[in-house]
Amino acid sequence: MSEDTKPWAIQDFDDDSDDSGLTVAHLCQSVATWSCMQQRSVSVAEAALAFNTTPDVVQHAINEHGGFYLYLIGEDDDPTEQFIEHDGE
Repeated sequence: MSEDTKPWAIQDFDDDSDDSGLTVAHLCQSVATWSCMQQRSVSVAEAALAFNTTPDVVQHAINEHGGFYLYLIGEDDDPTEQFIEHDGE
């Protein structure tokens, strides 16, 4: 990553009702797929690093769009110890 490249922030995503670009709902779907394919527990911090965003954005995406199948376990204040879970795991 170059020095001038910054992680994606919540304001960098398009509105969820906008079909023209990347939305937080798209991020949530991508995190769900990625985390499941790791075949192990993954932390919010790992997901943030993988998707070039912040832990707050990953937490927001899962909390707002995860539904019943994707959720977080652990405290919000330590993304290295908060893990992404899938229903049925």
